[in-house]
Amino acid sequence: MEATDVNIYPELKRELIGLLAQVSLDPDAIDTKISKLQERLGDQVYAEILYLLCHLRFPPEAAKEHWISIFEHREKLSEKLASLVDFRVALLDYFISVNQHFENPKIIEIQIFQKTQDFAIKEELTGLYNYRYFRSELERELKRVGRDGTSLSLALFDVDNFKWYNDRNGHLEGDKALKRVGEILKSAARDGDLVARYGGEEFAVLFPTAPKV
Repeated sequence: MEATDVNIYPELKRELIGLLAQVSLDPDAIDTKISKLQERLGDQVYAEILYLLCHLRFPPEAAKEHWISIFEHREKLSEKLASLVDFRVALLDYFISVNQHFENPKIIEIQIFQKTQDFAIKEELTGLYNYRYFRSELERELKRVGRDGTSLSLALFDVDNFKWYNDRNGHLEGDKALKRVGEILKSAARDGDLVARYGGEEFAVLFPTAPKV
């Protein structure tokens, strides 16, 4: 699956996580919210919310069709049971009984899922994205540039004399220095930029849509 514009991911992810983290979710309210997000950010919204809810990846157009079908399925279930059905219940039943993508579904809290996902793609010391995630995003960005003809910039940094500093002051102080460098890079990056620890004292920043200067 290719993103229409990866710059929307941080904003979109924050809004969807906040929406799904609410204790009580009114189906009509969430559908209205998702529709408004779609008007602003495109059909990628449907792909991301289905991934957050059930960890299934669909192209944006297919995700939109599934989203509409899930709400139609919810109405049918509600009529059959003579009681309003939570849209998450309808989603689970849809992917089990109607569009069979699940055989043995696993239910997980959205906050727990987010922590698990962050653990897999971020490194512990600095909280920056790890090398493996950086490489996967770089490959995806290069495909986007080749497809759309848009711009991409990449910056690589290393900390001068870090080995000397580390040997002189100890690994604890060296770790503090690396963490501080990560904080500076994150604070200077734009929303949508990807800041990663490339390895050791090396760092990388991806600037989607940014031209060469």
